[in-house]
Amino acid sequence: MHCRKSLISVVLLFTCFLLSSVNLFAQSKNNYTWRFGTSAEIKFNTTTNIPTVNNVSGNRNGYNTEGCAIANDPLTGEVLFATDGTTVYDKNNSQMINGNAIGGNTNNTTAQAAAISVVPDCMNKQFYIFSNTANHSTTPTTAGVLSYSIVDMSLNGGLGQVIIKNQVLRNDVDEGMIVVVNITEHKFWLLTKVDKANKYVVIRIPSNPADFVNNAKVYDLPPNAASGIAVLNNAFSLSYSKSAKKVAIAAWSPTACVASVDFDESTGIPSNCQIIDNNALNAAGNAATSAISDCEWSPDGSKLYAANANAVNVYQYDFSQNPIKRTVVFNDANFLLSTAAGGFKVAPDGAIYYRYSILSANIHKIAQPNLSGALCQFQQNAL
Repeated sequence: MHCRKSLISVVLLFTCFLLSSVNLFAQSKNNYTWRFGTSAEIKFNTTTNIPTVNNVSGNRNGYNTEGCAIANDPLTGEVLFATDGTTVYDKNNSQMINGNAIGGNTNNTTAQAAAISVVPDCMNKQFYIFSNTANHSTTPTTAGVLSYSIVDMSLNGGLGQVIIKNQVLRNDVDEGMIVVVNITEHKFWLLTKVDKANKYVVIRIPSNPADFVNNAKVYDLPPNAASGIAVLNNAFSLSYSKSAKKVAIAAWSPTACVASVDFDESTGIPSNCQIIDNNALNAAGNAATSAISDCEWSPDGSKLYAANANAVNVYQYDFSQNPIKRTVVFNDANFLLSTAAGGFKVAPDGAIYYRYSILSANIHKIAQPNLSGALCQFQQNAL
């Protein structure tokens, strides 16, 4: 499949635990509507950036409560389609034609179960959906099958149709999976990691799907020796900062571990895997249950935020300090694993919002994420 080249605005999305997440481009409104793995939606006013929480109705039975992704119109901010990696839903929240069984985790246990990228050179009419079946909730954990499907938004009166689905790319990946765009050089990258190995998979996303087989590279990248960690086993979720040119890793195993990798948007080469913290214990101080569930960068790339999946501490890592300074900006020792904390995301207003629990409507806010320590203004139940 080949498409005519265009340099118009591009929609690019990647997923975080519970929240859909977006790489931002100047003047673009593709970050103005968010969908959760439940029925909640946040819409930001395209003039004031003020958020409103809505309940989304529609036929979304069994929608994944963890990773999901959404494609928005970059000019209006309105929804084009959404997916949990297993099913695709149109803007009316109905299943898209041929949108079932696209290859994701039907057990709803993959943190970054789906990622969306425009098909390069396709004038925003065709999109790749990447699905991931990795499962770190089992013992032993299960490596994921990475596959792609293609949505054509020119079909079905603009509601879209899945024209290719469930095409397997790999069968050995972690839960963490994101898309990074170099809009200047018109390069699109899919990043993930090999399960239980220090190997990072970088795929240049092609305009012709036949080129996937030649576009995948694997990089052996062990953590810094001084950390004492030999293998970063499970990358639960990834987050990229265009300002810092770094990928943050929320590690499920080893527990209490936060790491970063440098990433070159021009060459697609990762380097310098650094363990930022290998003692990010939860608020209960329990090393065995201190898995890090999610992470997000401040808009200026100077701060990284990460949180435990249960008995939550929210940590801020200040990269402007040498050594990197760690601060606990929020803690809740009573938070239970079964409620599954996670879901950081930078919003159009410059704040970071944090979906705290599957079982509650609590959405917290870091109002000034570029600032250090308490100045970041962590606000409980802001929405």
